[in-house]
Amino acid sequence: APSEGMITHTDRDGQTYFMLSMRPEFAVPPTEAVDYVFVADRSHATAPEIWTAAQGLFQASIENLDPNDRFTVLACDTACDVMSPQLLAPGAEASRRVAGFMSGQRIGVASDIGAMLEQASALLPARSGGTRVVVYFGDGVASSGELSTDALVKLAQSEVMHGVRLEAVALGSRADEMVLGALSEVTGGDLIHAGVSDDLGAVARELQYRARIPALHDLDLQLPPGAYAVHPRTVPPLRSGEQLVVTGKLRAGMGSGSQSSAVLRRRSTGETSSVPVVNASHGGKAHPYLPRLWAASEINWLTAHQGHAAKREIVQLSKDYTVMSRYTSLLALENDAMYRQYGVRRRGHEKDRWRGELAMGNFPLARTSQI
Repeated sequence: APSEGMITHTDRDGQTYFMLSMRPEFAVPPTEAVDYVFVADRSHATAPEIWTAAQGLFQASIENLDPNDRFTVLACDTACDVMSPQLLAPGAEASRRVAGFMSGQRIGVASDIGAMLEQASALLPARSGGTRVVVYFGDGVASSGELSTDALVKLAQSEVMHGVRLEAVALGSRADEMVLGALSEVTGGDLIHAGVSDDLGAVARELQYRARIPALHDLDLQLPPGAYAVHPRTVPPLRSGEQLVVTGKLRAGMGSGSQSSAVLRRRSTGETSSVPVVNASHGGKAHPYLPRLWAASEINWLTAHQGHAAKREIVQLSKDYTVMSRYTSLLALENDAMYRQYGVRRRGHEKDRWRGELAMGNFPLARTSQI
């Protein structure tokens, strides 16, 4: 199994950053049935080859459903066509019906992501023992209705989608991964990437696998003393055995070298999973990517939860850590004269440089949603 533990790095300004990895194992009853609403984004930004891939994914996903599962299909832009208001059982007749429904669709106008999620969630009745899942296929770029990431995240956290998990399939290279990632994370789902050349059957099987594994929503994390500015701010819904990666800062003078633990606790059962760590208020220079990794997490959180209201803070973080945001871009200047001409302040000396290398060792730099 991949390593668990904590690594640290102290930047030039004396601030220490950390990254913690855990893979907790909790007892979770299996999911007996899943109710699905598959949503195809048919807005004008959808290229023909992407729409063809979406149709193929629909067919492959329906064919991979278990006999106890139920489903329906939506095709949406600013409004949605519904294949059936009632959930259907999978089978050959249902697959033919899906094929006919999708073949009759045409690329539409703007994309109202919020309305898609609302209508899809409304088609999922609460069912004892079942999991309710919305599967979105598209680029996640909203051009109508709620446009900001933070407004869409608030919708996903509201009663509209209570108890509904979003599995987002980002289609194409232009997909808005920030929006789709934030929406799937707050609902306990996943962000999956798919392209026109991918094995659509494999993507469909991965979707079904992830949808059938229950996510735990009642987890609390206790970190070592001195940890602050931590991401994620709260523990996201997590599957048993799934990797949780936490980044943050450490305060100076917090018992450097002493032993401590990071403890993940499940509120409903009292189960715990812990990882021993060594407190290190001065973390050495082996992991120079950690400051920017933390800054990227902070920028993404501010964008997803505070939006334009946090623009000034986002811009400052982006400039301080040389990390891209929705309000900034990287500017390449050729010589010192151009720096003077445009009044650009050099910031390379303020942070340790990272050129893409990783320190040798047994600690992986892994994505937050990996099974």
